[in-house]
Amino acid sequence: MTDMQQRYQGAVPPQRGPREGHGPPYPPSQPFAQAAPPVQTRTKTIIIPPRDGRAVTALRVTAYVLTSVASLLFIAVVVYGAVQLNRAQAALEQLGTSIPSFEVPPTPDVVLPPG
Repeated sequence: MTDMQQRYQGAVPPQRGPREGHGPPYPPSQPFAQAAPPVQTRTKTIIIPPRDGRAVTALRVTAYVLTSVASLLFIAVVVYGAVQLNRAQAALEQLGTSIPSFEVPPTPDVVLPPG
C-alpha cells in the first residue's frame, strides 16, 4: 500500500462523509475504491448501406438528366442572346448611329395654321 492509502485506511473522506437521507455511508474498509481499467476490445464494424430500389435509381437518373438539359439550355439561350445583340449593334452601325436614341426627334420650325 502507498502512504496515502495507509494514512486514510478506515477514515471517511470529508467530502464523501455520510449524510442523513442520502443512502448508506461510504464503506470504511475501502475509502478510495479504484475502478478496474476498461477492457478494450477491437471489433470490426462493417456498415453496409441499404440498397436503393429501382424507383429511386430511376428518379436519380432523371434528375441528373434534367439538370444537365437545363444547364445546356441556359448556355444556349445566353449564346443566342449574345449573337442577336451583336447583330442588332451591327445593324445600328450600318444606319449611322451606334447608340439607339429614344428621344423625340426635333420638329421643324414650320408654323402650322390653326385648324
